[in-house]
Amino acid sequence: MKYIFFLPLIFFINACSYQQNDHIQVKKIIIDDNENVEISFFSSINYREKNGSEVGSYIFCEPSNISNEKNNLSPDFEKKAITGVIDDVKLIENHLYSYNVLLEKTIKYNLLEEGSDYTCQRFTGSMSNLLKKSEKFKINLEQIKGK
Repeated sequence: MKYIFFLPLIFFINACSYQQNDHIQVKKIIIDDNENVEISFFSSINYREKNGSEVGSYIFCEPSNISNEKNNLSPDFEKKAITGVIDDVKLIENHLYSYNVLLEKTIKYNLLEEGSDYTCQRFTGSMSNLLKKSEKFKINLEQIKGK
């Protein structure tokens, strides 16, 4: 008699955990000729400071009229969206950090075809595939400051 043993497979789902309010305050938005968006913002969190297996942080924004307001954003790089890596931080006060992030389109589309309001969230990934998220925040590309 032959016995066949099946080893149970464990699947790790790319889960998300909500993080405390980051107190994100957008200070400046600039759009270049290629429709890349540079945002400058302040936060109470140092995204360059890693805990445990964290690997990096980025901002993901999608047009507000196609995002689900009730749920956190779900980064999908095949959607109409803009995204950028957070790679520079400056401490400007005790527990207040300044960031400049270049957001680029994930697919080819007219940046304003879904409207000028974008809903954004900051994500920090880890080796265990968990994503820590900030609160959602909004940017309006027609209220460009600093152009």
